[in-house]
Amino acid sequence: MKQLFDLAIIGSGPAGLSAAIKANHFNINTILIDEQFSVGGQVFRSFKKKFPLNKILYSNHIIANQLINEFEQSNVHYLSHSEVIEIEKNGTICYQKNNNLHSIQAKNIIIAAGSIERPFPIEGWTLPGVMTVGAAQILMKSSGLIAKEPVVFAGTGPLLYLTAYQYIKLGGKISIILDTTPVKNYLKAIQFIISAIFSGNYIFQGLKYLFYLRKKGIKIVFNVESLKALGQKEINRVEFDKKNILQSINTKHLFLHQGVIPNIQLTLSLRCNHFWDKNQLCWRPTLDENYETSVNNIFSIGDSSGIVGAHASQLQGELVITKIAKNLDIINNKLEIKNNKKIISNLKKDLRIRPFLEKLYEPSKTFLIPNNKKTIICRCEEVTLEQIIEIINFVKNDCNELKSFVRCGMGPCQGRMCGSTISQILSKYKNIEINKIQQFRIVAPIKPVRLNQY
Repeated sequence: MKQLFDLAIIGSGPAGLSAAIKANHFNINTILIDEQFSVGGQVFRSFKKKFPLNKILYSNHIIANQLINEFEQSNVHYLSHSEVIEIEKNGTICYQKNNNLHSIQAKNIIIAAGSIERPFPIEGWTLPGVMTVGAAQILMKSSGLIAKEPVVFAGTGPLLYLTAYQYIKLGGKISIILDTTPVKNYLKAIQFIISAIFSGNYIFQGLKYLFYLRKKGIKIVFNVESLKALGQKEINRVEFDKKNILQSINTKHLFLHQGVIPNIQLTLSLRCNHFWDKNQLCWRPTLDENYETSVNNIFSIGDSSGIVGAHASQLQGELVITKIAKNLDIINNKLEIKNNKKIISNLKKDLRIRPFLEKLYEPSKTFLIPNNKKTIICRCEEVTLEQIIEIINFVKNDCNELKSFVRCGMGPCQGRMCGSTISQILSKYKNIEINKIQQFRIVAPIKPVRLNQY
């Protein structure tokens, strides 16, 4: 017989931790499942392990310390280093740990799986030596690793400059930062600057990173219009274009980033309804006011439901428990309504920064769908844009039909790295509204499993 819980939380970032702590407050029988060896998600990854470097690697280290300590003192069941490979609509959760498969049952499930980096399909992005900025940050937080040689940062978004700041602080060397933010974005974003300023200290933090990098003599090239990673067996040069002037720089390491998008593999596998967010340029699960998906008793919070940031994710974690506590008939309605009003007010204030960030860091269309048709779109199966265009007239508005022809989305990542790009390619070349595109059908297991585990 499967072990039964009132609540299962998947993911231990700010959203998952906050929800677990609030659930513990109501004495809800809760289990938290996470892939990492310790709680924290990406934003607080290896927090306790990197204690001497907390002020460098974690901009909100005080909140991280408070959340993690409170969680560790709770009665929440915790499964570390455990990959969820399937969720069934009846509440069964299958996961793998130590090369063995296990399952539990939960009356309510919160998916707090966080975000993944938006694909950045440029020529040469699959070469050894090219990685995402998030991957570089994971190496810093998990193992304190930085490259011996100077590196190149390229792309757009707050994480680009935050990670570059952390990299220099840890003793790394940066040859150049290539900022691909289009000039027109500044004009689009300026109308939201007042709301952004009053949402918190986000603007000032960003300026702090930028001024620090300038002070350290890091060259920053703005309005970069094209990028190429060049090399045979590995990257050895980055080529970039600004105002039709082609330039290049030698490097063994290129770190790419153009924002993050929700990690929706689990909600897709559950066949939850999703919609295309035209402001965040990504698919998001459709939620009601209580963060419940179209599947009963399945909730999605934090960046896995739409990009909101660490603090807003934490607040959503507190709010979602109110609905679940009501489901379990263990809540004082009047008291919680009063508490929730304050949380909702703080959440609204925190989210004021979003329109500014979404307009400022909207990726250039050139970097969402490459101009060079030889560029690889699906990394797992090495499918190029040219191969997709060749058969695009034989498919309708379904990514799955495309998959059956050229195998894009059929690799072990099941479309994590190409799903949003494929949707945009279909929308552009077939002149179809993107919300009418049928996404990849994700099937269990959503992570690779050995045959001998069955």
